[in-house]
Order: sequence, then C-alpha cells, then structure tokens
Amino acid sequence: MRTQRASCGPNAKGSCSRNAANGIAVLALLGRQFPGSWLPHGQEQIIRSAEPHFRLLSSMSGRLDYIETINEWNRRIGAPSLRKTLFKLQLLPRWLASSDFRLAFTSGVSANKVCFERELLEHYRLVFQKQR
Repeated sequence: MRTQRASCGPNAKGSCSRNAANGIAVLALLGRQFPGSWLPHGQEQIIRSAEPHFRLLSSMSGRLDYIETINEWNRRIGAPSLRKTLFKLQLLPRWLASSDFRLAFTSGVSANKVCFERELLEHYRLVFQKQR
C-alpha cells in the first residue's frame, strides 16, 4: 500500500510555518488538479484502520523516489510525438470548456512534485501482513 500525507518534514527548508504558508497556493492547485482526493492524516491513521486485521511489517518514505518518478513522467510525456499531438487535439474541447482542466495543464507547475520537494506531502510505502 502506498499513501501520501500532508507533512512538515524534518528537512523542510525554513520554518514549518513559512514552509506551510508558501505551500498554500501549491496545495490549492493540487486540490484543483485532483478534485475529491483525500489524504490520510499520517500513516498512523492507515495503520489504526488496518488493525486488528492487518499488522504493519514495514514503513518507509518513498518521497524522493516519487520525485524521480514524476521527473521521468514529465520527460516522457514532454517528448514530442504525432500520437501525443493527436491525443492532445482530442482534449481541446475539454480544455476550452473547463477552467480547472486548463489550470492543470497550463499552470506550468507539477503541484505534486513541488509538494514533495518542499516536504508538504510525504509518500509512504506500507507493507502489511494479514493477521490470522
């Protein structure tokens, strides 16, 4: 299981309050790009919800790996191709009709990546074992 959560990590640049204040706009953009999404309040919430049916075997941060994954997605998606151009043209009506859709693609910001880089979000890998 993988989970993300809001965070002010130990290596956050600057103070927690300043980091959070600077991140409000990015978090708002993230909310508009992924409407209806829900983030648990820390891995503890997931662990408590899994008990007593599952036991946590390991928990590790995958935040840095996820940043690298986003970089790779951006590189591959950004590489030009006729197929992608035709697909993007099919999205044109939605782009014209939806301000949220336009914002997600023309903001020039990967809100997910910025949140992980600023340690506003964490990305945990949780491994559980079913209890007998």
